[in-house]
Amino acid sequence: MSLQDIPDNICMLKHLKSLNLESCWRLKQFPKDLSQLEVLEKLTLCMKEIKHLPDNICMLKHLKYLNLKSCSLLEQLPKDLGRLESLEDLDLTQCMSLQDIPDNICMLKHLKYLNLKSCWLLEQLPKDLGRLETLEELDLTQCMSLRDIPNSICSMKCLKSLNLSFCTQVKNLPGELGGVECLETLNIEGSGIGRLPHSIFQLKDLCIVWSRLRLLSYGFTCLKEISEYTASSYVHQKGSDPFGQSC
Repeated sequence: MSLQDIPDNICMLKHLKSLNLESCWRLKQFPKDLSQLEVLEKLTLCMKEIKHLPDNICMLKHLKYLNLKSCSLLEQLPKDLGRLESLEDLDLTQCMSLQDIPDNICMLKHLKYLNLKSCWLLEQLPKDLGRLETLEELDLTQCMSLRDIPNSICSMKCLKSLNLSFCTQVKNLPGELGGVECLETLNIEGSGIGRLPHSIFQLKDLCIVWSRLRLLSYGFTCLKEISEYTASSYVHQKGSDPFGQSC
C-alpha cells in the first residue's frame, strides 16, 4: 500500500479496539501518542520499513494481540515491553534483524503465544523465560543463530507446543524437559539436537517430530512419515522404557 503517514488525531479514537496496518510497507513512523488509544486490544504493524517501536506503545494496558510479522528491519523491542500486562499473543515472525528479546518479557503473565519464527539473528532467549507461566505455544522455527534453550523453560506448566525446527545451533534440550507436563508437540526437525533427555519419556502422548533415523534409533517404530527424511511418533506409556515403544 502507498500509505506513508498516519494522522496524529487517530489517537482521539477513544473506543478503537483494533488497528491493522498490515502491508503498509511504506509507512515509516507512528502517531506521536499511541498511548491515548486506551482500549486498544489488537495492533497489527506488519511494516517493512520500521526499525524501532515507540516506547509509548507499552502504555496500552488493554493490548492483547501485538503482530509485528515481517517487520524485517526491526532491530529492537521497547525496553518496557513487560508493561503490556494484558498481552496474550506476540507475533515476531520474520523480524530478521531482531537480535535481542528484553528480559522483562518474562513479566507478561498472560502471554499464551510467542512466535519468533525466522528471527535469524536472535542468539539467546531470556534466562528466566520459564516465568511465562501461561505460555502455551513457543515457535522458534529457523532461529538459526539461537545457541541454546534456557533450563527455566522446564517450569512452564502450560506449554503445549515447542517448535525448534531448523534451529541448527541448538545442540541440546534441557535435561528436565519432562517436567513440562502439558507438552503435546516437540518439533526438532533439522535442528542440531542429537539426543533426547531421558525425562522426556515421562510425557504421555507427546508427539515428537524429528529425523526418521533418529526416531528409529530411540526405538520408535510406529512412525508417521512427514517427508522423505522426517517423521513423527508418540511417547505412549508414561514412564516407559524409551526403547519399548508400542503402537
